[in-house]
Amino acid sequence: MSAPGVAGLALAGLVATAMVLLAVRRRLVIIEVRGSSMAPTLHDGDRLMVRRVRGTAVRTGQVTVVEHPDHSDGTYRNSVHDRSRQPLWMIKRCVAVAGDAVPAGLPDRCDTADGRVPEGVIVVLGDNPTHPNDSRRFGYLPCERVLGVVMGARSRSLMPPSAVAGNWPGDPRSSRKSSREETEVSTGNG
Repeated sequence: MSAPGVAGLALAGLVATAMVLLAVRRRLVIIEVRGSSMAPTLHDGDRLMVRRVRGTAVRTGQVTVVEHPDHSDGTYRNSVHDRSRQPLWMIKRCVAVAGDAVPAGLPDRCDTADGRVPEGVIVVLGDNPTHPNDSRRFGYLPCERVLGVVMGARSRSLMPPSAVAGNWPGDPRSSRKSSREETEVSTGNG
């Protein structure tokens, strides 16, 4: 093969690699945990790989990154399309999706006639029952406010891989204590 042909193949390979990396960057985000509301599963300083998904693709048991509401009633000041401010993200486990039974311990405004979670929202709880800054405070969270689901973790702690995948010790839904501490994240990219 001639030198121009080899150079052309090399350039094509570089372009293809750049396109793959760009596609991966749009689908994956690296975040860092801040706080202890997901202990014992996740700890302050843990780094997580998050796959961006539509909120309607989130399933019960998945550790989810969702935008923190601006108000205690679960409402937001801005539209989901308003990018004038950086959102504050929180990491929580999804415990119910549309059609599931409404978990106990949610605000009264979450009661439904049929006892099921409505379309377009999810219910999330922290794994640490002493830090209920989750659906026990905010109620339902809109699917459109979901960033994605956690695919893996690099932790300073020793946690079993199944902990992030949906199996966790204890059920935090029974806690009624109050706390202002939150598991927040800082994103590694957009």
